Amino acid sequence: KFNKTEEQLETMFDKWLYALKSLPKFQSRPAKLQERVFSRLFKVAELAKFTPEEAVSYEDSLKAYRDNINTLNTAMREATEKGMAKGKIEIILHAHNKGFSLAQIADFSGVAIDFVEKVLQDNKRSAV
Repeated sequence: KFNKTEEQLETMFDKWLYALKSLPKFQSRPAKLQERVFSRLFKVAELAKFTPEEAVSYEDSLKAYRDNINTLNTAMREATEKGMAKGKIEIILHAHNKGFSLAQIADFSGVAIDFVEKVLQDNKRSAV
């Protein structure tokens, strides 16, 4: 019983009824339905038009994309962690060379005193 045209849409309820009633007729997304809330509806509608082969291909492509994003994010996180660790070691060595105590070094570098001692011992070994 909903018979409004796109130009007559005033409320969000009107827009939803119009979208659901007219969805099969749309060639593109109507101007009155550009709100973010309708994005998911139109995405699902696009996917629903796929043939079974296209759906499998799309899912495979989406899986590969997500795998690539996850791989990249993991690599970036690991690189950041490695860089942070290297930076802390450099701070520890520099602070030690400036005469700061182990407790002071541990405090401003945000690590345990045991870690500071280990870094200093490892540095002595690698210098020999």
